[in-house]
Amino acid sequence: PQQKLTKPVSGRAWKASPDTRMTQLLRDTGIPLGVITNGEHWMFVCAPVNETSGYASWYATLWLEEQDTLAAFRTLLGMHRFFGVAEAETLLPLLKESASQQQEVTDRLGYQVRSAVEILIQSLDRADQDYGRELLKNVPEAVLYEASLTVMMRLVFLFCAEERELLLLGDPLYDQHYAISTLVAQLQEAADEHGEEILERRLDAWNRLLSTFRAVYGGVSHDRMRLPAYGGGLFDPDKFPFLEGRPYSPSPSGRKRGEGSWTDTPANPLPVNNRTVLHLLRSLQYLELHGEAQRLSYRALDIEQIGHVYEGLLDHTAKRATEPVLGLIGKKEPEVALAELEKQREKGDESFFKYLKEQTGSTRKWANAIDQELNRNDANRLRAACGNDEDLFARVLPFAGLIRIDTFGRPVVVRKGSVYVTA
Repeated sequence: PQQKLTKPVSGRAWKASPDTRMTQLLRDTGIPLGVITNGEHWMFVCAPVNETSGYASWYATLWLEEQDTLAAFRTLLGMHRFFGVAEAETLLPLLKESASQQQEVTDRLGYQVRSAVEILIQSLDRADQDYGRELLKNVPEAVLYEASLTVMMRLVFLFCAEERELLLLGDPLYDQHYAISTLVAQLQEAADEHGEEILERRLDAWNRLLSTFRAVYGGVSHDRMRLPAYGGGLFDPDKFPFLEGRPYSPSPSGRKRGEGSWTDTPANPLPVNNRTVLHLLRSLQYLELHGEAQRLSYRALDIEQIGHVYEGLLDHTAKRATEPVLGLIGKKEPEVALAELEKQREKGDESFFKYLKEQTGSTRKWANAIDQELNRNDANRLRAACGNDEDLFARVLPFAGLIRIDTFGRPVVVRKGSVYVTA
Protein backbone atom coordinates (compact mmCIF):
# COMPACT_ATOMS: atom_id res chain seq x y z
CA PRO A 1 0.00 0.00 0.00
CA GLN A 2 1.20 3.48 -0.88
CA GLN A 3 0.61 4.74 2.65
CA LYS A 4 2.96 2.16 4.14
CA LEU A 5 5.59 2.71 1.46
CA THR A 6 5.87 6.41 2.15
CA LYS A 7 5.43 6.41 5.93
CA PRO A 8 8.65 6.08 7.94
CA VAL A 9 8.63 2.90 10.01
CA SER A 10 10.53 4.38 12.93
CA GLY A 11 13.12 7.06 13.57
CA ARG A 12 15.71 4.43 14.45
CA ALA A 13 15.05 2.28 11.38
CA TRP A 14 15.41 5.12 8.91
CA LYS A 15 18.77 6.09 10.38
CA ALA A 16 20.04 2.54 9.89
CA SER A 17 21.75 1.04 6.85
CA PRO A 18 19.75 0.59 3.60
CA ASP A 19 19.38 -3.18 4.05
CA THR A 20 18.11 -2.70 7.62
CA ARG A 21 15.58 -0.09 6.51
CA MET A 22 14.40 -2.25 3.61
CA THR A 23 14.13 -5.31 5.87
CA GLN A 24 11.91 -3.40 8.28
CA LEU A 25 9.77 -2.11 5.42
CA LEU A 26 9.33 -5.57 3.90
CA ARG A 27 8.33 -7.08 7.22
CA ASP A 28 5.87 -4.30 7.92
CA THR A 29 4.21 -4.84 4.54
CA GLY A 30 4.41 -8.64 4.58
CA ILE A 31 6.33 -8.66 1.28
CA PRO A 32 9.36 -11.02 1.43
CA LEU A 33 11.46 -9.58 -1.45
CA GLY A 34 12.50 -6.06 -2.34
CA VAL A 35 15.01 -3.97 -4.29
CA ILE A 36 16.45 -0.64 -3.22
CA THR A 37 18.74 1.57 -5.32
CA ASN A 38 20.11 5.06 -5.71
CA GLY A 39 20.93 4.39 -9.36
CA GLU A 40 24.50 3.32 -8.73
CA HIS A 41 24.20 0.94 -5.78
CA TRP A 42 21.61 -1.83 -6.20
CA MET A 43 20.58 -3.96 -3.24
CA PHE A 44 18.29 -6.99 -3.28
CA VAL A 45 16.82 -7.86 0.13
CA CYS A 46 15.06 -11.04 1.24
CA ALA A 47 13.19 -10.70 4.55
CA PRO A 48 10.65 -13.50 5.14
CA VAL A 49 8.49 -13.02 8.23
CA ASN A 50 9.97 -14.65 11.34
CA GLU A 51 13.09 -15.78 9.46
CA THR A 52 16.63 -14.50 9.05
CA SER A 53 17.02 -11.77 6.44
CA GLY A 54 19.74 -11.52 3.82
CA TYR A 55 20.82 -9.29 0.97
CA ALA A 56 22.99 -9.12 -2.15
CA SER A 57 24.34 -5.89 -3.59
CA TRP A 58 25.90 -4.63 -6.83
CA TYR A 59 27.58 -1.43 -8.00
CA ALA A 60 26.54 -0.43 -11.52
CA THR A 61 29.86 1.33 -12.12
CA LEU A 62 31.64 -2.06 -12.05
CA TRP A 63 29.34 -3.86 -14.48
CA LEU A 64 31.43 -3.02 -17.56
CA GLU A 65 34.62 -4.21 -15.87
CA GLU A 66 33.15 -7.25 -14.09
CA GLN A 67 30.56 -8.54 -16.52
CA ASP A 68 29.96 -11.70 -14.50
CA THR A 69 28.38 -9.56 -11.79
CA LEU A 70 26.10 -7.96 -14.39
CA ALA A 71 25.12 -11.43 -15.61
CA ALA A 72 24.37 -12.48 -12.03
CA PHE A 73 22.24 -9.38 -11.51
CA ARG A 74 20.27 -10.06 -14.67
CA THR A 75 19.86 -13.78 -13.94
CA LEU A 76 18.61 -13.12 -10.42
CA LEU A 77 16.37 -10.13 -11.01
CA GLY A 78 15.51 -10.21 -14.73
CA MET A 79 11.86 -10.40 -15.76
CA HIS A 80 12.25 -14.02 -16.94
CA ARG A 81 13.05 -15.07 -13.36
CA PHE A 82 9.51 -14.10 -12.36
CA PHE A 83 7.48 -14.88 -15.49
CA GLY A 84 9.52 -17.09 -17.81
CA VAL A 85 10.38 -20.11 -15.65
CA ALA A 86 8.59 -22.88 -13.75
CA GLU A 87 7.22 -21.98 -10.35
CA ALA A 88 9.99 -23.92 -8.61
CA GLU A 89 12.62 -21.78 -10.37
CA THR A 90 11.16 -18.39 -9.48
CA LEU A 91 13.02 -16.36 -6.92
CA LEU A 92 11.19 -17.13 -3.68
CA PRO A 93 11.17 -20.96 -4.06
CA LEU A 94 14.86 -20.86 -5.01
CA LEU A 95 15.67 -18.87 -1.88
CA LYS A 96 13.65 -21.28 0.27
CA GLU A 97 15.54 -24.22 -1.23
CA SER A 98 18.81 -22.43 -0.55
CA ALA A 99 17.82 -21.91 3.09
CA SER A 100 16.90 -25.58 3.37
CA GLN A 101 20.27 -26.65 2.01
CA GLN A 102 21.98 -24.22 4.36
CA GLN A 103 20.20 -25.90 7.27
CA GLU A 104 21.34 -29.28 5.99
CA VAL A 105 24.93 -28.05 5.95
CA THR A 106 24.57 -26.69 9.50
CA ASP A 107 23.02 -29.92 10.82
CA ARG A 108 25.70 -32.05 9.20
CA LEU A 109 28.49 -29.84 10.53
CA GLY A 110 26.98 -30.10 14.02
CA TYR A 111 26.91 -33.89 13.77
CA GLN A 112 30.50 -34.08 12.56
CA VAL A 113 31.75 -31.75 15.30
CA ARG A 114 30.03 -33.88 17.95
CA SER A 115 31.59 -37.01 16.45
CA ALA A 116 34.98 -35.28 16.55
CA VAL A 117 34.50 -34.42 20.23
CA GLU A 118 33.85 -38.14 20.83
CA ILE A 119 37.03 -39.06 18.97
CA LEU A 120 39.10 -36.55 20.96
CA ILE A 121 37.73 -37.77 24.30
CA GLN A 122 38.35 -41.39 23.30
CA SER A 123 41.93 -40.48 22.41
CA LEU A 124 42.49 -38.63 25.69
CA ASP A 125 40.92 -41.43 27.71
CA ARG A 126 42.99 -44.09 25.94
CA ALA A 127 46.18 -42.13 26.64
CA ASP A 128 45.15 -41.65 30.26
CA GLN A 129 44.58 -45.41 30.57
CA ASP A 130 47.97 -46.18 29.02
CA TYR A 131 49.64 -43.95 31.62
CA GLY A 132 47.91 -45.52 34.61
CA ARG A 133 45.17 -42.85 34.86
CA GLU A 134 47.74 -40.23 35.86
CA LEU A 135 47.44 -37.86 32.87
CA LEU A 136 43.91 -36.66 33.67
CA LYS A 137 44.05 -37.12 37.42
CA ASN A 138 41.54 -34.87 39.24
CA VAL A 139 39.86 -33.86 35.93
CA PRO A 140 36.08 -34.50 36.17
CA GLU A 141 34.43 -36.01 33.11
CA ALA A 142 32.24 -32.92 32.57
CA VAL A 143 35.36 -30.72 32.53
CA LEU A 144 37.02 -33.08 30.05
CA TYR A 145 33.99 -32.71 27.78
CA GLU A 146 34.03 -28.93 28.12
CA ALA A 147 37.72 -28.86 27.26
CA SER A 148 37.20 -31.02 24.16
CA LEU A 149 34.29 -28.85 23.06
CA THR A 150 36.49 -25.77 23.54
CA VAL A 151 39.20 -27.29 21.34
CA MET A 152 36.66 -27.79 18.55
CA MET A 153 35.31 -24.23 18.84
CA ARG A 154 38.89 -22.90 18.79
CA LEU A 155 39.41 -24.76 15.52
CA VAL A 156 36.14 -23.35 14.10
CA PHE A 157 37.31 -19.85 15.03
CA LEU A 158 40.70 -20.41 13.38
CA PHE A 159 39.19 -21.74 10.15
CA CYS A 160 36.90 -18.69 10.02
CA ALA A 161 39.72 -16.25 10.81
CA GLU A 162 42.17 -17.75 8.33
CA GLU A 163 39.70 -17.84 5.44
CA ARG A 164 38.67 -14.26 6.15
CA GLU A 165 42.33 -13.17 6.16
CA LEU A 166 42.26 -12.10 9.82
CA LEU A 167 45.38 -14.14 10.62
CA LEU A 168 48.61 -14.68 8.67
CA LEU A 169 47.49 -17.34 6.17
CA GLY A 170 49.76 -16.92 3.13
CA ASP A 171 52.87 -16.18 5.17
CA PRO A 172 55.28 -19.10 4.53
CA LEU A 173 56.32 -19.45 8.18
CA TYR A 174 52.75 -19.33 9.44
CA ASP A 175 51.50 -21.72 6.76
CA GLN A 176 54.19 -24.30 7.50
CA HIS A 177 54.12 -24.28 11.30
CA TYR A 178 50.91 -22.67 12.61
CA ALA A 179 48.07 -22.57 10.07
CA ILE A 180 45.13 -24.90 10.65
CA SER A 181 43.96 -24.69 7.04
CA THR A 182 47.21 -26.14 5.68
CA LEU A 183 47.67 -28.78 8.39
CA VAL A 184 44.84 -30.96 7.03
CA ALA A 185 46.54 -31.26 3.65
CA GLN A 186 49.92 -32.01 5.25
CA LEU A 187 48.49 -34.82 7.39
CA GLN A 188 46.34 -36.20 4.57
CA GLU A 189 49.35 -36.34 2.26
CA ALA A 190 51.21 -38.47 4.82
CA ALA A 191 48.14 -40.70 5.29
CA ASP A 192 47.74 -41.20 1.54
CA GLU A 193 51.40 -42.10 1.13
CA HIS A 194 51.84 -44.43 4.11
CA GLY A 195 48.33 -45.23 5.39
CA GLU A 196 46.42 -43.57 8.22
CA GLU A 197 47.74 -46.01 10.81
CA ILE A 198 51.24 -44.56 10.48
CA LEU A 199 49.90 -41.26 11.83
CA GLU A 200 49.20 -42.93 15.19
CA ARG A 201 52.97 -43.04 15.79
CA ARG A 202 53.46 -39.26 15.64
CA LEU A 203 52.32 -36.55 18.07
CA ASP A 204 53.60 -33.31 16.53
CA ALA A 205 50.25 -32.12 15.07
CA TRP A 206 48.67 -31.79 18.54
CA ASN A 207 51.68 -29.77 19.71
CA ARG A 208 51.23 -27.54 16.67
CA LEU A 209 47.58 -26.92 17.56
CA LEU A 210 48.53 -25.96 21.11
CA SER A 211 51.24 -23.61 19.77
CA THR A 212 48.72 -21.92 17.49
CA PHE A 213 46.23 -21.55 20.35
CA ARG A 214 48.94 -19.89 22.43
CA ALA A 215 50.02 -17.65 19.54
CA VAL A 216 46.46 -16.38 19.03
CA TYR A 217 46.02 -15.77 22.76
CA GLY A 218 49.38 -14.23 23.62
CA GLY A 219 50.56 -12.93 20.25
CA VAL A 220 53.90 -13.34 18.47
CA SER A 221 56.59 -10.70 18.20
CA HIS A 222 59.48 -11.95 16.12
CA ASP A 223 61.52 -10.65 13.22
CA ARG A 224 60.02 -13.28 10.90
CA MET A 225 56.42 -13.24 12.16
CA ARG A 226 54.23 -10.81 14.05
CA LEU A 227 50.75 -11.60 15.34
CA PRO A 228 48.76 -9.41 17.74
CA ALA A 229 47.55 -10.93 21.02
CA TYR A 230 43.80 -11.53 20.78
CA GLY A 231 43.37 -12.72 24.38
CA GLY A 232 39.86 -13.77 25.35
CA GLY A 233 38.56 -16.74 27.31
CA LEU A 234 38.25 -19.12 24.37
CA PHE A 235 42.01 -19.46 23.84
CA ASP A 236 43.16 -18.98 27.46
CA PRO A 237 45.83 -21.71 28.00
CA ASP A 238 45.17 -21.69 31.75
CA LYS A 239 41.49 -22.58 31.39
CA PHE A 240 42.25 -26.23 30.63
CA PRO A 241 45.97 -26.62 31.46
CA PHE A 242 45.79 -30.43 31.38
CA LEU A 243 45.52 -30.24 27.57
CA GLU A 244 49.12 -29.03 27.66
CA GLY A 245 50.11 -31.60 30.29
CA ARG A 246 50.25 -29.05 33.06
CA PRO A 247 48.78 -29.77 36.54
CA TYR A 248 45.09 -29.10 37.07
CA SER A 249 43.11 -28.50 40.23
CA PRO A 250 39.94 -26.60 41.19
CA SER A 251 40.70 -23.26 42.78
CA PRO A 252 39.28 -22.35 46.20
CA SER A 253 37.01 -19.79 44.55
CA GLY A 254 35.56 -22.44 42.27
CA ARG A 255 37.37 -21.25 39.14
CA LYS A 256 39.27 -24.15 37.64
CA ARG A 257 42.86 -23.37 36.85
CA GLY A 258 46.31 -24.84 36.61
CA GLU A 259 48.98 -24.78 39.26
CA GLY A 260 50.91 -21.88 37.79
CA SER A 261 50.58 -19.81 34.66
CA TRP A 262 51.23 -20.96 31.09
CA THR A 263 53.99 -18.35 30.93
CA ASP A 264 56.13 -19.92 33.67
CA THR A 265 55.08 -23.59 34.02
CA PRO A 266 56.68 -26.25 31.80
CA ALA A 267 54.22 -28.10 29.58
CA ASN A 268 54.29 -31.74 28.53
CA PRO A 269 51.36 -31.97 26.07
CA LEU A 270 49.00 -34.94 26.19
CA PRO A 271 49.93 -37.71 23.72
CA VAL A 272 47.23 -37.08 21.10
CA ASN A 273 48.37 -38.71 17.87
CA ASN A 274 48.31 -37.22 14.38
CA ARG A 275 45.55 -39.54 13.18
CA THR A 276 43.21 -38.10 15.80
CA VAL A 277 44.12 -34.55 14.78
CA LEU A 278 43.51 -35.38 11.10
CA HIS A 279 39.99 -36.61 11.92
CA LEU A 280 39.29 -33.53 14.06
CA LEU A 281 40.27 -31.19 11.24
CA ARG A 282 38.59 -33.19 8.46
CA SER A 283 35.32 -33.14 10.40
CA LEU A 284 35.43 -29.34 10.24
CA GLN A 285 36.84 -28.79 6.77
CA TYR A 286 34.96 -31.44 4.76
CA LEU A 287 31.25 -32.24 4.97
CA GLU A 288 30.00 -35.70 4.04
CA LEU A 289 26.91 -34.78 2.02
CA HIS A 290 25.02 -37.09 -0.36
CA GLY A 291 27.81 -39.65 -0.42
CA GLU A 292 30.73 -37.32 -1.14
CA ALA A 293 33.08 -35.09 0.80
CA GLN A 294 32.59 -31.39 0.06
CA ARG A 295 34.92 -28.69 1.34
CA LEU A 296 33.19 -26.22 3.63
CA SER A 297 33.67 -22.49 3.07
CA TYR A 298 34.05 -20.74 6.42
CA ARG A 299 34.02 -17.42 4.60
CA ALA A 300 30.35 -18.07 3.83
CA LEU A 301 29.49 -19.51 7.27
CA ASP A 302 27.59 -16.96 9.34
CA ILE A 303 27.44 -16.49 13.10
CA GLU A 304 23.98 -18.07 13.39
CA GLN A 305 25.26 -21.32 11.89
CA ILE A 306 28.27 -21.41 14.22
CA GLY A 307 25.95 -20.74 17.15
CA HIS A 308 23.70 -23.61 16.05
CA VAL A 309 26.67 -25.98 16.00
CA TYR A 310 27.72 -24.88 19.50
CA GLU A 311 24.20 -25.20 20.91
CA GLY A 312 23.97 -28.72 19.52
CA LEU A 313 26.92 -29.72 21.70
CA LEU A 314 25.48 -28.39 24.95
CA ASP A 315 22.99 -31.23 25.42
CA HIS A 316 25.82 -33.79 25.61
CA THR A 317 28.44 -34.51 28.24
CA ALA A 318 31.10 -37.06 29.13
CA LYS A 319 30.57 -39.91 31.59
CA ARG A 320 32.75 -42.68 32.97
CA ALA A 321 31.32 -46.11 32.31
CA THR A 322 30.58 -48.16 35.43
CA GLU A 323 29.87 -51.18 33.19
CA PRO A 324 30.32 -52.05 29.50
CA VAL A 325 28.34 -49.74 27.19
CA LEU A 326 27.57 -50.09 23.47
CA GLY A 327 27.05 -47.24 21.00
CA LEU A 328 24.10 -48.22 18.82
CA ILE A 329 23.25 -47.46 15.20
CA GLY A 330 20.22 -45.23 14.61
CA LYS A 331 18.98 -41.69 14.30
CA LYS A 332 19.55 -40.97 17.99
CA GLU A 333 22.84 -42.94 18.19
CA PRO A 334 22.30 -43.82 21.86
CA GLU A 335 24.75 -45.38 24.31
CA VAL A 336 23.16 -48.34 26.11
CA ALA A 337 24.57 -50.57 28.84
CA LEU A 338 25.32 -54.09 27.64
CA ALA A 339 23.54 -55.55 30.67
CA GLU A 340 20.39 -53.59 29.77
CA LEU A 341 20.44 -54.97 26.22
CA GLU A 342 20.77 -58.49 27.60
CA LYS A 343 17.90 -57.89 30.01
CA GLN A 344 15.63 -56.51 27.29
CA ARG A 345 16.39 -59.37 24.93
CA GLU A 346 15.31 -61.89 27.53
CA LYS A 347 11.77 -60.46 27.22
CA GLY A 348 11.45 -61.82 23.68
CA ASP A 349 12.05 -60.51 20.17
CA GLU A 350 8.87 -58.44 19.84
CA SER A 351 9.51 -56.54 23.08
CA PHE A 352 13.24 -56.21 22.30
CA PHE A 353 12.70 -54.80 18.82
CA LYS A 354 10.21 -52.28 20.20
CA TYR A 355 12.81 -51.24 22.78
CA LEU A 356 15.46 -50.78 20.08
CA LYS A 357 13.10 -48.65 18.00
CA GLU A 358 12.43 -46.37 20.99
CA GLN A 359 16.11 -46.07 21.90
CA THR A 360 17.50 -45.51 18.41
CA GLY A 361 14.64 -43.73 16.63
CA SER A 362 15.14 -46.16 13.74
CA THR A 363 12.59 -48.44 12.06
CA ARG A 364 15.15 -50.79 10.50
CA LYS A 365 14.56 -54.56 10.47
CA TRP A 366 16.22 -55.42 13.76
CA ALA A 367 15.74 -59.18 13.30
CA ASN A 368 18.44 -59.09 10.61
CA ALA A 369 20.90 -57.37 12.96
CA ILE A 370 20.79 -59.88 15.82
CA ASP A 371 23.20 -62.81 16.01
CA GLN A 372 24.97 -61.85 12.81
CA GLU A 373 27.92 -63.97 11.72
CA LEU A 374 31.03 -61.80 11.41
CA ASN A 375 33.86 -62.37 8.99
CA ARG A 376 37.33 -62.71 10.41
CA ASN A 377 38.34 -59.06 10.03
CA ASP A 378 35.14 -57.72 11.62
CA ALA A 379 35.44 -60.22 14.46
CA ASN A 380 39.04 -59.14 15.11
CA ARG A 381 38.01 -55.47 15.16
CA LEU A 382 35.23 -56.21 17.63
CA ARG A 383 37.58 -58.28 19.80
CA ALA A 384 40.10 -55.41 19.82
CA ALA A 385 37.31 -52.97 20.79
CA CYS A 386 36.59 -55.29 23.72
CA GLY A 387 40.21 -55.01 24.84
CA ASN A 388 40.82 -58.64 23.80
CA ASP A 389 38.67 -59.67 26.75
CA GLU A 390 37.16 -62.96 25.54
CA ASP A 391 34.35 -62.96 28.10
CA LEU A 392 33.29 -59.44 27.09
CA PHE A 393 33.64 -60.32 23.41
CA ALA A 394 31.31 -63.30 23.84
CA ARG A 395 28.68 -61.07 25.51
CA VAL A 396 28.93 -58.35 22.86
CA LEU A 397 29.01 -60.67 19.83
CA PRO A 398 25.20 -61.27 19.59
CA PHE A 399 24.68 -57.48 19.38
CA ALA A 400 27.46 -56.79 16.86
CA GLY A 401 24.95 -55.85 14.14
CA LEU A 402 23.54 -53.10 16.38
CA ILE A 403 26.85 -51.36 17.10
CA ARG A 404 27.81 -48.23 15.17
CA ILE A 405 31.31 -47.66 13.81
CA ASP A 406 33.39 -44.58 14.67
CA THR A 407 35.39 -42.56 12.14
CA PHE A 408 38.41 -44.83 12.68
CA GLY A 409 36.34 -47.83 11.59
CA ARG A 410 36.16 -49.22 15.13
CA PRO A 411 33.01 -50.58 16.81
CA VAL A 412 31.87 -48.28 19.64
CA VAL A 413 32.36 -50.52 22.65
CA VAL A 414 32.99 -48.62 25.89
CA ARG A 415 34.69 -50.75 28.52
CA LYS A 416 34.21 -50.32 32.25
CA GLY A 417 36.19 -47.34 33.54
CA SER A 418 36.44 -45.61 30.16
CA VAL A 419 35.01 -42.15 29.38
CA TYR A 420 32.41 -41.71 26.64
CA VAL A 421 30.16 -38.96 25.24
CA THR A 422 26.40 -39.26 25.67
CA ALA A 423 23.28 -37.11 25.66
